[in-house]
Amino acid sequence: MAIPFIQIGIVVGIEYKKNRSSDRTVIMLQVSFSDDDDADVQSVQLFSQAGETYVPPIDSAVIVLAITPSFKIAIASDDGIDPIEIKEGERLLYSSDDTGERKAKIKLDIDGNVTMNEGEDWAVQFSAMKQAFDKLVEDFNGHLHIVTCPTGGACAVATPTTPSTADMSEAKVETVLVP
Repeated sequence: MAIPFIQIGIVVGIEYKKNRSSDRTVIMLQVSFSDDDDADVQSVQLFSQAGETYVPPIDSAVIVLAITPSFKIAIASDDGIDPIEIKEGERLLYSSDDTGERKAKIKLDIDGNVTMNEGEDWAVQFSAMKQAFDKLVEDFNGHLHIVTCPTGGACAVATPTTPSTADMSEAKVETVLVP
């Protein structure tokens, strides 16, 4: 059995095409294998980790395996962005724009925490918080005020003259789900 030939190339183009041996759509990279971007550009299928879809930026380096003389796959890429220091066992996922600036970031730390965009605030279960908030509004609107009794007269009880119309529905972020 022959050992696959390994090359390093630079991504110069990206296309979505049907796989050559099935009806699956795959990411095809146009990869340059020389200093002259037009001299040796070949189409290479990107193999990603299961459960991930990633499109490496133009000008990123890729490691390419030649499975057969006519079939090559890219198995790893480097976008050239300096890594952020994280602890052993942690993972940082991010997107980047065409200038190489990190945009959305998700850090999975060794304590089981998920931090998005370097956030420092806590996520809450909206449904549980809304239930407690609605109960607070109900209690406020139904509470009674004891009115000062005139001497010798009966005491009167009153509810608030202006009931609360507080509503936290607009605070719901529908694009982030927590357990």
